[in-house]
Amino acid sequence: AVHIRVTESPPPPTTSKTPDYRVYVPGESINITCASSQRGTAGMFQLIKDSNLLISSTGSHTTFTHRITDLRADVDNAYTCVMLVQASARWLPSSPSPAIHIRVRERPRPPTISKTPGYPVYVPGESVTLTCASSRRGTAGTFQLRKDSNLLTSSTGSHTNFTHHITDLRADVDNTYTCVMLVQASSRWLPSSASPAIHIRVRERPRPPTIYKTPDYPVYLPGESVTLTCASSRRDTAGRFQIRKDSNLLTNSTGTRTNFTHRITDLSADMDITYTCVMLVHVSARWLRSSPSPAVHIRVTERPPQPTISKTPDYPVYVPGESVTITCASSHRDTAGIFQLMKDSNLLTSSTGSHTNFTHHITDLRADVDNTYTCVMLVHVSARWLRSSPSPAVHIRVTERPPQPTISKTP
Repeated sequence: AVHIRVTESPPPPTTSKTPDYRVYVPGESINITCASSQRGTAGMFQLIKDSNLLISSTGSHTTFTHRITDLRADVDNAYTCVMLVQASARWLPSSPSPAIHIRVRERPRPPTISKTPGYPVYVPGESVTLTCASSRRGTAGTFQLRKDSNLLTSSTGSHTNFTHHITDLRADVDNTYTCVMLVQASSRWLPSSASPAIHIRVRERPRPPTIYKTPDYPVYLPGESVTLTCASSRRDTAGRFQIRKDSNLLTNSTGTRTNFTHRITDLSADMDITYTCVMLVHVSARWLRSSPSPAVHIRVTERPPQPTISKTPDYPVYVPGESVTITCASSHRDTAGIFQLMKDSNLLTSSTGSHTNFTHHITDLRADVDNTYTCVMLVHVSARWLRSSPSPAVHIRVTERPPQPTISKTP
């Protein structure tokens, strides 16, 4: 006799995928797991791809996992599992499991990234705006901004661009920024590849230059001249110089150098101006601007008024042996100073100390003298002795006495 026994097929196994996305992008990997739907039942598994056997397990197990790496673009496959359970020396096949689908779509195009201002290098305290934008006009998505490969910030909602402001940059920063765009497809946010990178490098400002004036007076007089010199505070550092007058640009140097001079001639009265220098040094294709130098001041005041000069006795002509007193006096009653008495434009004598007048005695005049005398007054203003214009001149002329007359008596 022969026996025919009929038994139920094993129940279909379950099939799952990890990660469980509706759609994938090229390069991703996925695990497909077949599992017995009855806890204590083991068997052999067959993984079916689009109705064709892809792979089988070896031996009898309750689960079987197959890993698919580096998914390729434009894949759309259905996977099912079949479980074979041994019964009475026969491997009984189950019905196929419900199918799972693996669909692969191209990644969204990488977004663009830009920075404003687009400097190759920045200085501490400056700000920069980073902008991520879709490379396809009509495509919106969520943006991720990455700093040195780490997530810095994300946009909220779906947009075609996204901006992020970085304020008050710190010294010695050197960071790389990229953007990734996530576009929604089949209920999944698909990430693009990273955008090309942009770099934000921060370097210290150049040191402020020095500035000085020649001659270095605390106060100047109308008509005088002064030379301003800007110089690098580092001997081996060259750059361009800007001289600023009361915060406004006065002049620039031409070319790169370690110092720059500017001459101001014929100063005008009542000036009171502040001058500073700024140095621009070329670093990584950008001219970096220093802070302003300490300021120098050019103050111009009127000359002291001419002193007066007089002689006593005030003769138009003198004779040998006579004496004369010359007096220099301030033309402002309350203004004191030092007096210089000039004889034929040469210094004859000076007062000692500061006074409102000064006298000089000339005794025993000699014959045939003809001299011109003037006074100059020096007044102390802002630590400088300011020189007046010469006074009007007085003249001392000495001529021989007339010859003695004769005298006679008659009878």
